[in-house]
Amino acid sequence: MLMSPVYRVVNTTLHLSLREAINVLNKELILNALDATDEALKILGLNNSRIGVCGLNPHAGEGGLMGMEEIEFITEAVEGAQRIGINAEGPFPSDALFADRMYDAYLALYHDQGHIPVKVASPRLASAITIGTPVLFGSVAHGSGLDISGQGKASETALIQALKNLVMYSQK
Repeated sequence: MLMSPVYRVVNTTLHLSLREAINVLNKELILNALDATDEALKILGLNNSRIGVCGLNPHAGEGGLMGMEEIEFITEAVEGAQRIGINAEGPFPSDALFADRMYDAYLALYHDQGHIPVKVASPRLASAITIGTPVLFGSVAHGSGLDISGQGKASETALIQALKNLVMYSQK
């Protein structure tokens, strides 16, 4: 889960090419991601939270005019989450979804869909924690910064936030 002062975002897929991410997406993967998101929000003390789900295609497919994934399995995953008590809504066009800022967490379907809004809204303040895994792990959201190593350009801000998030998450 990416965490910043503005957003909490969970990526359904991570370090895959866009083509690979689309190929692995299915109802079960999205439902598992929604379940892990809901559980993480509860650990963070956010009961009765709302999760907004991004669409995959432009304008969330426009009813099949721009892709069928929303109809074929994304909506089914959201409805399946609702049936087990997860307050998930969507799929919505991701640009409009992130612009409204009305959810406790957002489910992105591929890496950049989730990382771009977090990093634009909160430069140098975003961090990440693992959710849905037996081992708690935290890091900065921007990577290791090897390209600026030794140049006096790095900031400790995101690392400090990552450590605070780990402490907060592990104490719940």
